[in-house]
Amino acid sequence: MNPEQNKRTLCIVLDNKKNLLLGMKKQGKFGSGKYNGPGGGLREGETLEQCALRELAEESGIISSLQDLEKVAVFDFHFPQEEERFNQQVHVFSVNIWSGTPAESDEMVWSWFPLDSIPYDRMWDGDKCWLPKIFQGKRLKGVFYFNKDKKVRDYTLTEL
Repeated sequence: MNPEQNKRTLCIVLDNKKNLLLGMKKQGKFGSGKYNGPGGGLREGETLEQCALRELAEESGIISSLQDLEKVAVFDFHFPQEEERFNQQVHVFSVNIWSGTPAESDEMVWSWFPLDSIPYDRMWDGDKCWLPKIFQGKRLKGVFYFNKDKKVRDYTLTEL
């Protein structure tokens, strides 16, 4: 398998650094029924930044630019082998300047959440470990290991 196929992006879209945009994934085997930010896998010849901007636009209708992306984290996620995406490296970008209005897509329904009311219980289990640190302005590198029930078994986080 091409290692580039395991690289993915995730955007943290903030409205005046007070509200976070999250989408409820409507379909698909992996992550359906969970809140997450816009993001996805690299296409051939695409940079991580280009992927983040494309996925942001495709999934939410929001438009941003390269100069308005800030890389805030890189995480290696490891799932049990029978999972569709056993290992993936996710490059996380913060987006504070953008245009457009979030619009429902085939994949996601969008909602804004105040930073003190993030629905961690309806997100990936590891998000509660790292997302509050990003809101504090920290840059992170981490590794997460998940059980078959998609709960975090173990993780490490390092500030960059």
